[in-house]
Amino acid sequence: MYYHPLLRNTLDSRFFDTCRAFADVWLDAAAQQREIQRNAIAAFCSAQAQNLHAMSEAEDPAAIVAHVLASAVAEPLRALTLAAHFAEAAADSHRRAVAVLVSHMDGAKERRMPRNAERRRSATATR
Repeated sequence: MYYHPLLRNTLDSRFFDTCRAFADVWLDAAAQQREIQRNAIAAFCSAQAQNLHAMSEAEDPAAIVAHVLASAVAEPLRALTLAAHFAEAAADSHRRAVAVLVSHMDGAKERRMPRNAERRRSATATR
């Protein structure tokens, strides 16, 4: 991803790295959603084509009605599956964004802590 040189030069490098990591998480989530949508559209079109093919070969009106009812029953299940895929993708992107934030906060905490306090903590932990 392109970042203007003004951003790179004026922002703290740690802050800039965090912003870049958030942008990467956001772009990955958008790509993942686009892939889910593409797969859902392809599956829907394929199912519709199969249904039309099966109905065109059916000679009995009862078989046509059975096909229509069978496809109508499956659609809510497909919608639930699609919603579950979107929810899983959203949860994954939120987990990754929280991990970026936690990493940034841990880095900021380490930078603020004086070196003597860090030594005292490690000395008390080894006792």
